[in-house]
Amino acid sequence: MQKLKVRTEFIDVYRGIGIFLMIACHVYFGYAFDKFVHAFHMPMFFFVSGFFFRFSDTKNFLKKKIKTLIIPYIIFGSLNIYIYSLLKGKFYYNAFEHLFWINTEGLMDIGAVWFLTSLFWASIIYLIINKLVMPRSMIHLIVVMLAIFGNLSYQLSSIRLPWSLESAFVAVGFIHLGNIFYKKKNNTIINRIFKLRFFELLILTVITCYLIYINGYINMRTGQYANISLFWINALLSIIIVWNTSKFLVYTFNKKGRFGKLIYFIKIMGRDSITFLCLNQIVICTLNIILPVFNIYIRKICILVITIFLLFVLNHILSNTKIKIILGK
Repeated sequence: MQKLKVRTEFIDVYRGIGIFLMIACHVYFGYAFDKFVHAFHMPMFFFVSGFFFRFSDTKNFLKKKIKTLIIPYIIFGSLNIYIYSLLKGKFYYNAFEHLFWINTEGLMDIGAVWFLTSLFWASIIYLIINKLVMPRSMIHLIVVMLAIFGNLSYQLSSIRLPWSLESAFVAVGFIHLGNIFYKKKNNTIINRIFKLRFFELLILTVITCYLIYINGYINMRTGQYANISLFWINALLSIIIVWNTSKFLVYTFNKKGRFGKLIYFIKIMGRDSITFLCLNQIVICTLNIILPVFNIYIRKICILVITIFLLFVLNHILSNTKIKIILGK
């Protein structure tokens, strides 16, 4: 039971690290940081979704995904548009069209919710593939073909697909990788990959940072993948790094002093990631308007800290009232 609890906690830390990096990107600390984080932070979430992917009957699976992904998407997406319109003094009618169709553009600075529809499509597609495809070895080939199509879709056609379907094809690849890692977790090699020593983790981090540096800018939402091979290599290496780092943090510092409290807050961000994903941008937009202008870097740090604090407050309110249904709970 204790091992299961620790395992759950480090997964929450893993997600929490991804959420923190996402929020920091939305505050924007410069191109270099933005490029670095975008190389892997979205693949992180698709991978862990695949790691915990459980096959069930299609009807119940669809109901669950609508409850946990689509309902929060519609409610928070609409709420963000209304609040953003109030902040700007202008109602963005076109934003609602994009919310219900091509949501990878036209949502101003509040478009992070695209991830929810992408994960929805990817999960449904992956379930269908696994239920219909025989022999099982063909699943690998189909997933690879879908992922490559997703990587190239923006180059192949100017026509955009609804609800981030292009990125969902790429996401299927990461879900499949996560599912393979789960099924093979007792394999000697896989087990070793997830139990790197500190110096091994450090060396891998340096190598991965260099590979990210030499590759171009990545953005799954807008279909930017630069060198596609490097995109997949960097994403997978980064996932391994964050996974091992999360385990190291939990096993080393969990419930120990001030650092233990920090780990606790990161776990909450990972556990209740929907709140932080869906509301962070509108909070940042609000703070950008109301905070006075002063030293740009200090101001950005203040916005980051205040944003995270307010998101914790909002998450506490939403999670402990009847309206928690909008979180998919």
